[in-house]
Amino acid sequence: MIRLHGTFDLKDGISDASYSLAFAAFCAHLKAMNYVSDWTFARRVSHSGYERLPPESAYYSAIDFEDMAAAQACYDYVAADDEPIRSLHRAMNSIVDPASTRFFLTEALA
Repeated sequence: MIRLHGTFDLKDGISDASYSLAFAAFCAHLKAMNYVSDWTFARRVSHSGYERLPPESAYYSAIDFEDMAAAQACYDYVAADDEPIRSLHRAMNSIVDPASTRFFLTEALA
């Protein structure tokens, strides 16, 4: 499994619920197109015992792909910037602080 991880902050005045709806609509479309298998949206919580160099961003997201081929196909689909993914992607990204976003992929080894 390949997972796209993201850490970010929301723009001032944007609620968790607003982002959650936009993110879920984006991911549900990608799942309907058979690109993704699952997704997660969470808020970071502090705990002195668990934290060591935590990200500064308040929010975390993850999108799961079956394999690298699916991750690449999804990337290509979103990058093509055609409807309907264009509107879904922009609706989600328009409420995120762009200076705070960090993304990376991981591959499950077990």
